[in-house]
Amino acid sequence: MSDPTAVPPPPDRAEVAARWRALVAGDVTREAVHAWAVPWVEGEGAFSDFPPLVLTALQHLHGFDLCRDPGRPGLLWHGTSGEGEWIHSSEDVAGGFARWQELCRRHDGDGDADPQGWSKAVRERAGAAVRAGAAEEAEGAEGAEGAEGAEGAEGAEGAGAGASARGPGSSNGNSS
Repeated sequence: MSDPTAVPPPPDRAEVAARWRALVAGDVTREAVHAWAVPWVEGEGAFSDFPPLVLTALQHLHGFDLCRDPGRPGLLWHGTSGEGEWIHSSEDVAGGFARWQELCRRHDGDGDADPQGWSKAVRERAGAAVRAGAAEEAEGAEGAEGAEGAEGAEGAEGAGAGASARGPGSSNGNSS
């Protein structure tokens, strides 16, 4: 006799893809895929040694039933249809599935064979994206600052002041 409290073996990519596909098609409810994912996302079986792409899919499927009440911002719950508005639209669910499938295609085999290496590569890509975004922000700020400085310098020279637009002894923001 089997233990009814035992966590079932984790699903594979094909099984989570089938559940996600059924949700997108409207063949199953958000509540049903949430309940299906619970053993591997909550409790004893949560976040065991699953392949990272399977775990990612399970986390998505578990959260697609999140609801909110527009009159009570910040309050979220796992709900049922009609209890509030869904956090994730049907388009979000379908788009998430397409992105997950593309991620699976890009990492076919390596994500499952070397979970630590795959996770490290994902973190490195995320860090590079954050650094690139910060660099773009800094360039935008420097461009705006440079334009303001040029206008100020023209005004100061036009008045015969000959000093920088920032004034004597001011810093340009760069430390040496």
